[in-house]
Amino acid sequence: MWIQARSQTKRETLVLDFKTSKQSQMDGIVATLERLYSGKPIGSPTLGLVFRMEHAQVLKYLHQAKDAGRVTPILNVPGGTICGWVPASVTATESLAEQNATRAVTAVKQLARKGRLVATSAVARHLGVQGWTVARWLKYAEHMGLVQSEPGQGWKLA
Repeated sequence: MWIQARSQTKRETLVLDFKTSKQSQMDGIVATLERLYSGKPIGSPTLGLVFRMEHAQVLKYLHQAKDAGRVTPILNVPGGTICGWVPASVTATESLAEQNATRAVTAVKQLARKGRLVATSAVARHLGVQGWTVARWLKYAEHMGLVQSEPGQGWKLA
């Protein structure tokens, strides 16, 4: 909200900018997100707990901050649902699923020796993640055309 007022001189106009309570809440949530962000998207329920606000209300402010270009939503798959938020200063060009698939492919690249297949369990141990999670990431990477699977054998680069 702003107020326009005449100044002491005839040629100048002073514009005073006052923050509304809505803008103050949004600023607080964005500041909390920036403080909590450590490389992984932050969910709105977590922000609500930290900021002491209901989850649905936090989402409203996050969407307003997104429209203002202050935060970026991270999708679980391209065109999917929002699984977390990051500050706008973070370049988020891919979905969380694409990031995880890329991590799994990088691990396959590092573990592959002379064209041999890499087991899902070996990738899981290398990444420190559960096997079923890595299997899902590798399946998504296969749909992206980054790896190929040999059923019951393992994974190789595409």
